[in-house]
Amino acid sequence: MNKPFLGFHYDIARGTYLKPDVFCRALRLAAESGYTHFLPYLENMIRLPSMERACPSCAYTAEDWTRFEGVANEVGIEIVPHFNVIGHTESIGPAYPELCGEADRGHPELDPESSATREWMRRCLGEFCDFSHSQYF
Repeated sequence: MNKPFLGFHYDIARGTYLKPDVFCRALRLAAESGYTHFLPYLENMIRLPSMERACPSCAYTAEDWTRFEGVANEVGIEIVPHFNVIGHTESIGPAYPELCGEADRGHPELDPESSATREWMRRCLGEFCDFSHSQYF
């Protein structure tokens, strides 16, 4: 019988920037605690080419992510990244003002109806994962 889904949500965006070694320790601890899935909330913490200007200097690289996947495989936990750039744009809007519509509470907000924003989001997703099976893009 398969284990039931037991996810550990880990918010590492907006100032809670974990060093790669800490991320790996968190993966191991989650697996040791019986979790089956590790759900890091990434926002702008993945250094994607299409989001480079909005990333902090400590954003994870492709090499970091490969290491994280290796640790996850080693300890038997699945990583399910939460990559939300439309909802939280405190760092992204100022770096890419051409994608923004009206400001909300002093922060420029991405305009999800803009063709430029939609194309940018497709590029970001394509740089991060295979979403070719999605009916929404």
